[in-house]
Amino acid sequence: IKAAKDNHLAAGHEWSSILARSARLFTASVTRGIGPARQSEPLPFARVVELDLPDTKPLFPGGPIGTKDATVLFTSFFTREVEASWALLADVTINEGAKEISWRLPVSKTDPRAVGCTRTWGCVCEADPRTCAFHAGLRQRRRLLDIFEGKIDMEELPFFPDEHGQHVHPDAMIRIVEEIAGMLGIPIKNAAGKNKFGKHSWRSTAAQY
Repeated sequence: IKAAKDNHLAAGHEWSSILARSARLFTASVTRGIGPARQSEPLPFARVVELDLPDTKPLFPGGPIGTKDATVLFTSFFTREVEASWALLADVTINEGAKEISWRLPVSKTDPRAVGCTRTWGCVCEADPRTCAFHAGLRQRRRLLDIFEGKIDMEELPFFPDEHGQHVHPDAMIRIVEEIAGMLGIPIKNAAGKNKFGKHSWRSTAAQY
């Protein structure tokens, strides 16, 4: 703003009250809420897929079943913790013939149950079968059918449920990151004692990978 004002005055123009007000509003807009950022550091995904994570049991009480496949899907689809928590089995379509998985995801933070954004992954086993979202989703669907079919309304079954077929709290999706970080020997606190991981850690993991 200062440089713009200096150039404006140097060119012989008047710095009017309207421009002064606009400058104040602009400054307030771009500086509002500035403070220490909430960290959502990534995990080293290539190391995560090497871990021996539980299959039909959660990594911790209250966590989702199928942890290893969940980490592949969270990373592949760039999910926030709330998207992972809210996801239903009915939101995911798997085409075994085409070897594709499609996940209906929200389009904004304020619309967690949106139906207008569907993303698709094909099989990537030729590159690395451990990172294949299609096969991770296929295993998760079969896992859910084996455990819950005939016991729970499958239309309302979460895609990443707890042992009882209930939605997992979004905080538990963040805890997965922290638990895995601990398994990999990565500190979960920074030098200032703040949490390094957060609700966007799966997205930053995906972006870095």
